[in-house]
Amino acid sequence: MDFYMLNNFGTSNEQKPRKPIDKKKLIKIISITSVILLIIVFVVLYINNIQFRNFFDKYIFRKEVYENNLDTITLQEEDTNYSYAFDKTIVVLNKNNLKLYNSSGREERNLNVEINNPIFSANGKYLVIAENKGHKVYLIDNNNIIWQKDIEGDITKAEVNKNGYVSVVVGNTSYKSEILVYDLNGNELFNRYLALDYAIDVSISEDNKYIAIAKANFTGTLIQSGIEIFLIETKNNEFNYQAESNELIVNIEYQEKNKLVCMYDDSIHIIENNNDTEFMKYDSNSTLFMAIKFDSCVAQIDKISSGLFNSNSSVKFTGISTNVSNSYELGGVPKAIYSYKDIIAVNLGTEVTFVKTNGWLSKQYKSTREVQNIILTNSIAGIVYKNKIEIVKL
Repeated sequence: MDFYMLNNFGTSNEQKPRKPIDKKKLIKIISITSVILLIIVFVVLYINNIQFRNFFDKYIFRKEVYENNLDTITLQEEDTNYSYAFDKTIVVLNKNNLKLYNSSGREERNLNVEINNPIFSANGKYLVIAENKGHKVYLIDNNNIIWQKDIEGDITKAEVNKNGYVSVVVGNTSYKSEILVYDLNGNELFNRYLALDYAIDVSISEDNKYIAIAKANFTGTLIQSGIEIFLIETKNNEFNYQAESNELIVNIEYQEKNKLVCMYDDSIHIIENNNDTEFMKYDSNSTLFMAIKFDSCVAQIDKISSGLFNSNSSVKFTGISTNVSNSYELGGVPKAIYSYKDIIAVNLGTEVTFVKTNGWLSKQYKSTREVQNIILTNSIAGIVYKNKIEIVKL
């Protein structure tokens, strides 16, 4: 019995042989870990090191594009051409003929619109075209005309929201301004007459429930601005705000969660839940441009002193909900800016810089001549010259 116990004891303490190391699995784990570390290092350097980012943007990501090296739409120089962009389409209007081109510059459709001097507005797949100081307005969805209206008075402004709801501002009637709202099918939902004030800008909320009207009275010694918000369905006045005397409202835009962003000549205000709050102030001596035509932020372009004879500038995007800012330094002083949804195009003369609202470069266009006009969506941009439009894919 003792012998059995000793034998059993000895057997139970015997060490099991070690399994051999799986070299293939180890190499795979090391490789995956190395790749993840490299990606982390790359992202950190790309975000924080401007020289590193510029090198990769230019040579790896190929974000620099050049004149005469892009898809092009040819224009007849002797004609008057009006161009605009919506979704992934560029339109050219000439003599009541609206040509629609895809992102490769190929003509897709040809529509007849009785408009000679257009007002354009786009939002997603919807494009509204109205006759400036005229009576006609069209709504286009993709490549088709959804509806057309003849309106009494002279049209001064037309806007469309992402759901195809259209607002039209009319002048030269018995009132200073008249504001009309149409749904996607062309049914009139709302009208508002301003007897003493001029409508400066209008905006329809993303849920189609509200229309905001920025107005101004110029009859007195001091400018008097204000904002009205109406519930479209009931036509009830939900909010009425009177700005300080001589404060001019320049622009308004409904952004995320029905926040109304209001641009004044020296500040940005946000109206939410019938409360007006000053979001930021800016100095006209250092701020060159402001823009609010975005989904969820405002953009500010400021001068940066870079020497006695040299000037530079930067664009800063500030989220309206987060108040977090993202900046991008520009290589010069802008001549003009164009904004849409989550991108801004900055015309620097012979260069155009396209920057996303997250502060990252989208594309940089370089030309041998001065850029005169830019048309812009989230997907494409058109660099407009007298004889052609060069298409930049964003």
